[in-house]
Amino acid sequence: MKTIDDANRLRNRVLAALEQADLETDAAEQSRLLSFVVAGGGFAGTELIAELFDLVHGVLHHYPRLHDAETRFVLVHSGDRLLPELPADLGDYALRTLRGRGIEFRLGTRVVAAGPGSVRFSDGAQIEARTFAWTAGTRPNPLVERIGPVGDSGPLRVDECLRMTGVDGVWAIGDCARIPDPAQPGTYYPPTAQHAIREGKAVADNVAAVVRGRAPTPFRFGGLGILVSLGHRRAAGQVFGHRVSGLTGWVLWRAVYLGKLPGAEKRLRVAVDWLLDLGFSRDIALTSNEIISTTAPDRNRHA
Repeated sequence: MKTIDDANRLRNRVLAALEQADLETDAAEQSRLLSFVVAGGGFAGTELIAELFDLVHGVLHHYPRLHDAETRFVLVHSGDRLLPELPADLGDYALRTLRGRGIEFRLGTRVVAAGPGSVRFSDGAQIEARTFAWTAGTRPNPLVERIGPVGDSGPLRVDECLRMTGVDGVWAIGDCARIPDPAQPGTYYPPTAQHAIREGKAVADNVAAVVRGRAPTPFRFGGLGILVSLGHRRAAGQVFGHRVSGLTGWVLWRAVYLGKLPGAEKRLRVAVDWLLDLGFSRDIALTSNEIISTTAPDRNRHA
């Protein structure tokens, strides 16, 4: 789950699964079609599982045979708490909020294999599901791997001036770098857009300084804030050091995203779409011919 195309494909897959489940006569297969698993308990995974829950429950009334059917939503996270980028109390709030709606969480667990009809975990458990979304990170670009040495979680280790440690003349920023945060020793800046944009300017200035024989400047950025949507018009986060949650957090989350869109026309179009969403049900039209195979051999692909 990285691009708009990925999101569209997943939306179409979920709607296709509901279509097939509405026609399915086998109870076990219907259960697999109505089970959804997401790997990754960061911002992307948490927002995704919340949105999947809202999407499915927002359109179930269109499928007569599914009114009383049981749906299952499971988020798998290798860490011991949800949303490690947020303060612990906000992460706990998000966990309680989503659990209260019926979303399941498997913390301290990794996905080790996934096949056409099942997802298997590091503790040996397995869930039968036809839809599995991955937000738990990716491998480094092959170029980054060749440069090495690579950090524990993939990105290159750099110093506070954004220079790669152990290799002269190499600088790294964004997702491919682990940049130490001096405000919290032993931690690193998160790979978010607000940090990457400022890292770009900082590394350009530092490269220019070194070329001119001057010393580079350490990168410092406290962050403007972080927000995560929890669906159901709820959100949690921290803005300029102040913690927000619930409806207030959701309004701020939407306002921030609206403000980041380029151009007044796009902002107006999105704002109108959001207002219409408050009064009308979701669109369930499929935008592609998504077919979910229920007969393919269940050969697990190891993660």
